[in-house]
Amino acid sequence: MNEVKETINKIINLRDSKHSNSLHVPSGLWKKWLEKLGFVRELSEKSLREIRLYVGMGFFIGAPWSKAYYQANEIKLQLMQPSDSSYIKDYLRLTKNIPENLKLTELDPTRNEIAIEFNGKYITEDVLRVQSTISNLNNFPKFKSCIEIGGGYGALANQVIKVYEVEKYTIIDYPEMLFFVAIWSKVVNPKLKIVIYDGSNKSELDNAELALVPNFLYKSIQIEGDLLINENSFCEMSQAQVLDYLQAKNLNYNYMYSNNRDRQFMNRDLPEGINSLLERYFQLSPSVQEYKEYYKDSSLKNKWNQKNIFYASKNELLNIDINLINGLSIRTEH
Repeated sequence: MNEVKETINKIINLRDSKHSNSLHVPSGLWKKWLEKLGFVRELSEKSLREIRLYVGMGFFIGAPWSKAYYQANEIKLQLMQPSDSSYIKDYLRLTKNIPENLKLTELDPTRNEIAIEFNGKYITEDVLRVQSTISNLNNFPKFKSCIEIGGGYGALANQVIKVYEVEKYTIIDYPEMLFFVAIWSKVVNPKLKIVIYDGSNKSELDNAELALVPNFLYKSIQIEGDLLINENSFCEMSQAQVLDYLQAKNLNYNYMYSNNRDRQFMNRDLPEGINSLLERYFQLSPSVQEYKEYYKDSSLKNKWNQKNIFYASKNELLNIDINLINGLSIRTEH
């Protein structure tokens, strides 16, 4: 873990000293959030083994686990029945029509402290978020490699690697965020071969199972994947950053899965919104118009809270029924 600290600090120093004019330095929104999370890199190795307890502060990275924590204790004290838990109700809906091997559980060793135990599974807000995506990914043709832009603390990556038996997963993100991914992945999947790209170890990426690429360096290498994933990340970027990824010639993939609001409501650097940008470069299913119709009578008063999940390709249209997509009617508040 100390090696991860040293590598990440080296990469941050490289960015700040030689790439301070890069398009991919932290945006105004993310600069504030990263400052709040910086203390985690100073924790001891013992404390870092419980890094899951440090995510979910606000919504900077991961969802707050406090509500699930309280419900878990209410159930243990028999103040609530599991069937009355909003988390359990959502979990049952999300897993109703999927194979057993795609039904998730919290991976972290601290799950006894932060999750609701139900039928041998441990349920948190993040498990529900990822469960929704895992189910939706089942609509794609078989994939063995993934690229994710904006990986959070690695919650989705580690579950995809596990249930879909993905051979290589690449995450592009701020180096500060790659720290969380590297540490948490070591905790929950210690045998995983993780390589953090520092600009000089390109050859090591070839054998990586989890390749972590700082966003300001991503154009210096070719990145291959069957599927590109973006969740709640494009909507937090500037328009120039989004276009940089959509136009990148070194990102090679067959399909894209986008799960975003049209714009994160605090983000003032994305005037056009994600939907029209994606529509410009991809064939989308469902279409932007279908989402306009879907949300026309929505009870969500803030249109920026409306999720738009797209199956995208530059070459073909994947016809997906909007009513079969998870994560629109369930967990829409987050």
